[in-house]
Amino acid sequence: MHEPAAYDAVADAYDRLLPALDAEHPQDVVLLEAFADAAAAAGGDVVDVGCGTGRVARWLAQRDLAVLGVDPSPAMLAIARAAQPSASFALGTATSVPAPAASAAGVLAWYSLIHVPASELDAAVAELARVVRSGGVVLAAAQSGSGMRTIVGAYGTAATLTAWAHDASTLAAAAERAGLAIEASVERPREGRERMPQAFVLARRPLR
Repeated sequence: MHEPAAYDAVADAYDRLLPALDAEHPQDVVLLEAFADAAAAAGGDVVDVGCGTGRVARWLAQRDLAVLGVDPSPAMLAIARAAQPSASFALGTATSVPAPAASAAGVLAWYSLIHVPASELDAAVAELARVVRSGGVVLAAAQSGSGMRTIVGAYGTAATLTAWAHDASTLAAAAERAGLAIEASVERPREGRERMPQAFVLARRPLR
C-alpha cells in the first residue's frame, strides 16, 4: 500500500472493472462470509484496510456491519464515499491504520498486503492485529508465491504497479508472531484468467 499516486490514476478504471464482488471466486466469497459472520458475533464493527473504491466495504455494510474503510489513495476514497456517503472512510495504510488498539471486531486486508514488501509484512500484520479486539478476527488475502512483480498497464490504464506475493504459510506465520490464532489457512489454485494461485488466512485474537 505504498503507491497512492498510481492508484489515484487507476481509480476510475478499477471501479468500472470491479464494481462489486462479481469477480470473486465462490470459494473466496465463502471465506468473506465466514469473516463477516465472525465479526458480527464479536461486535459488528470492521476495518477494511486497503478498501480501494469500497466494493467489499459495501458488501460488508449490506450485512449490517459498521465499516471503516482505509486506503492511501484519495481518488479511490472519493469514489467509495460517493457510493456510500453514510459510511466512514479514512486515509491510511496497512502499516498505519487510523483506528485505536483493540477497537474492531474484524480487520480485513483483502488483497491489500500485495502492496507490502516481504520486509514489511510482519509490521503490517502486527498493525492489523493491533486493531482487532479480543475474540475478533483478521482475514488476509493475497496472490500466493514470493517475490515482487511489476504490473504494466494496470486495469487497462497506462499506470504501472508493483506487487508482492505472499503464500498462506507466510501470512499465517506473520499472524502467529502478531499473537493471533490461525483458524484457516487456504491455498487455492489459479483459475480462469488468474495468473497466480491465491492465499487466504483467517485468524482470531484469542479471548482474554
